[in-house]
Amino acid sequence: MKVELEEFRAEATHLKNHQSTIRRLEERNRQLEQQMEENTKEVVEIKQRNQNTLDLFKDRDIYGPSQLQTANEDTEN
Repeated sequence: MKVELEEFRAEATHLKNHQSTIRRLEERNRQLEQQMEENTKEVVEIKQRNQNTLDLFKDRDIYGPSQLQTANEDTEN
């Protein structure tokens, strides 16, 4: 009976450790998802600014044809 009680306690401790690890991993996952969303928003904003700048250059005919093509390719990537 004493051995069974010790095994039960050991398993309970093991399960608590697993639960603690799961909670830490879930929190880390939430942090990474939030960071990914922020990075995605930043990339979208940068692309929009680049597109606005490109549109401005197109309107002003600052770029020659080859430079305009390069700028278009940079904006698309």
